[in-house]
Parts: sequence; C-alpha cells; structure tokens
Amino acid sequence: MYFGIGGLLPENNSIKPFDIPTDGMANTLKIDDMIIADMDYYKVTEVKRNDIVIFSDPALSHKLMIKRAIALESEKISIINGKIFINGKEYKENNSDIIYQNNNKDDVHETVIPEDCIFVMGDNRPNSLDSRNFGSIMKENVKGKPLYIYFSGSFNRIGINLH
Repeated sequence: MYFGIGGLLPENNSIKPFDIPTDGMANTLKIDDMIIADMDYYKVTEVKRNDIVIFSDPALSHKLMIKRAIALESEKISIINGKIFINGKEYKENNSDIIYQNNNKDDVHETVIPEDCIFVMGDNRPNSLDSRNFGSIMKENVKGKPLYIYFSGSFNRIGINLH
C-alpha cells in the first residue's frame, strides 16, 4: 500500500515509507497521507520537544505509532482542561494544525517524566491514543522521524515538510 515506492528503496535503507491509517495526528497528518521517514535519525540525534516521532506501540511492540514529543525526561507535566503545563509553566504551542479540546476528559495530574522517556501526544487531542492513556514511552522505543508527505489524496499536501 505504499504506492509502489517500496520497490524503489533498498530493504536495508534507513528511509522507509508509511501510510497514515488513523486521524490521531490530524490535521498535521491525515488518514491515507503517505510519508517518508528516516529510521536512523534518532540513533544519532536526541528527541526534542515538538518533534514528530515514530515509536513502537506500547501495547503491541511490533506495530508503530506516530505522535508529537511534548515533554522530555525529568520534566514535570500536567494537563488541565486541555492546557499543557511543563515544569509549572503553560506550554504554548504555535501550531495551527493541532486540534484542541477544552475539557477535563484527559487531564493528567502533575507527573515527572522518567529518565530515558518522553511524553507524546497526537495533534488531534480529542481523538488520540497517546501518553495520556499509556504513559511515557522509553526513548529506546523511538524508531524514526517523519520527513515529508510524499503522496496524499489532497494534491496540495504532497511535499509538506514534517521536520
């Protein structure tokens, strides 16, 4: 389902194609967008806040998920009525693609991100399975960094840079 590009990339290449099957990262990534990711990027680079990361699903390690890094190891995070607080200060995101929610359904009481972990959230906050549900993820489970959209049902989305 990779629109034939899989045959163009060597199997051992660190650049891999993926399609987006859910709307947890809408509007940044939409269902059926097809992306190219660098699966070696985080072997040599630390995850930074606001990075979009591909990681092993905490429940099914053979499956991959894609979300945005919000809080980093040793930071304190809390979420109150949809507002994110990091180390006691409101974290103001500057991203018009994020879909926010203003309720306490997914509030997170102040918690410290464990060593070697990150806290991730989908950009479609009301409809994303993420660290609010399954907790922080180990950095060793981060597998790749999406680079750009190479195909989409919306022609104007092709070529959007994701880093």
